[in-house]
Amino acid sequence: MKAQPERPTDDSVPIESREDVLRIQPFIPDNVEWVLPPSKSHLIRWLLIAAIRDKPTVIRKASPWSEDSDSMRRCLNQLGMDIPADDEFTITPVAFTKPEAVLNARNSGTSCRFLMALAACLDFEVVIDGDMSLRTRSHLTLLSALERSGAEIDIESETGQLPVMIRGPMASNSVRIDTTDSSQPYSALLLTRSLHKMSIEVIGEGVSENHSNLSKRLLEDSSDVVIIPRDSSMAAFARLFEIVHAIDVPIKYPIDNLGHKLPQDIPQIMDLKHRNDLLPPLAAIMALGNGGTIVNAKHASFKESNRIESTHSLLKEFGMSCEMTDDGLVIEGNQSPTRPDYLVDTFGDHRIQMVAVILATKVGADIIGSNLHKVADPEFIKRLQNSGAIIESTSSLSK
Repeated sequence: MKAQPERPTDDSVPIESREDVLRIQPFIPDNVEWVLPPSKSHLIRWLLIAAIRDKPTVIRKASPWSEDSDSMRRCLNQLGMDIPADDEFTITPVAFTKPEAVLNARNSGTSCRFLMALAACLDFEVVIDGDMSLRTRSHLTLLSALERSGAEIDIESETGQLPVMIRGPMASNSVRIDTTDSSQPYSALLLTRSLHKMSIEVIGEGVSENHSNLSKRLLEDSSDVVIIPRDSSMAAFARLFEIVHAIDVPIKYPIDNLGHKLPQDIPQIMDLKHRNDLLPPLAAIMALGNGGTIVNAKHASFKESNRIESTHSLLKEFGMSCEMTDDGLVIEGNQSPTRPDYLVDTFGDHRIQMVAVILATKVGADIIGSNLHKVADPEFIKRLQNSGAIIESTSSLSK
C-alpha cells in the first residue's frame, strides 16, 4: 500500500465529542416498557443491498435511526443515492457518482468496511474516514484483500488505520479473506459480489458467523418490501436493568434472529465466539447473579474498545471484580455495585456506556460519553428517564 499525505476530513460532517458527562442519581423505576431499536445489522446491510440491486426496494420500520445506520445512509447519499431518514422509504438504484467530500463513517465499523468494498468496485477515487474511535481500529485485513484483487489503496498507516483512499475497480477472478478477527470483511465482499463478481475464499477460524450468515440470508431474499426487525443484542440491556432493580421488564415487539438473545438461565460457561456484542452486559449480569466464565470472545478486543479490558475496568469502577483471560473473563457471582469514586471511563464504546448507565441507576455515577448510546439505541436515555431515572448531561447543566 502506498503512503499518502494527510487528507482533510469532511467538515460538513463534524466528529462528535464523546467527552461530556452523564450525571445519574439512584432511583426506583416504575412502568418500564423496553422498546428495542431497529436492528442496525439488518438496516445497514439492506441499505447496501438495495443500493446495488436492479429494482426498487421498500424498507419499513427503520426509525429511530441509530448513528451507525445513519452513517451508512449519509455516505450512500454522497455516492449519488437519495435515501431519507424516514420510518419507511423506497431505495431506487442509480449509477454511483464520485463524492465531493470524504465519506465519514463516524463510529460505524460495519459501514466503514462495507463502503471500502463498495469503493473498490467503482472506477473513481473514494476517501473514507471516521471518528477517533474508528481511526484507532485496523482495517488491514480487508484493505489488503482489496489491494491484492487489483484496487488502488493509499493509506497513511501501515497498520490499516483511517483515513484511506480507494479506487477500483478490482480486476481479479478471486479474493481471499481472513475471518479470524471479524466477519465484517467477509460480509463486505459478499454484499458487493454482484459488482465485483469474484469468487471468495475464506481462511481462518471464523468468528461472528451469525452476522456473515445474516448477510447470506439477506442476499437470498428477493422481497420488494422488507421490514427491519428489532435488535436482539439490545435485549441484554433490558435484562441487566431487570436484574439490577429486581423487576420485570417487558420487551415490546419481536426481535431479530441473530441468536443474541440470552437464555433465561445463564450457564456457568458462555461461549461468545459468534455473539461477542453480548460481552459487556453479560459480564455485569453474571457478576450480579451466579457468576461464570465468558470464553471465545477474543475478537471482542477489536471493537470500539478492547471489550475484555474495558468491561473488566468498568466492573472494577463499580466495586465488582473479575479476572481477564486471553479470550474472555472469569466473573465472581453475588456481587453488588457501589458508587464509583471518580468519573467512569467508557472508552468511547456505546455498549460499555450503556452498562455503566444501568448500573448507575442503582448506585449513582458520573459517566463519560453522554451520547454514545446513540450509536445503536438513540432512545436509551429517554427510555430510562420515562421510567423515573434522574439523568442529566453536564453540558446541559452548565448552560
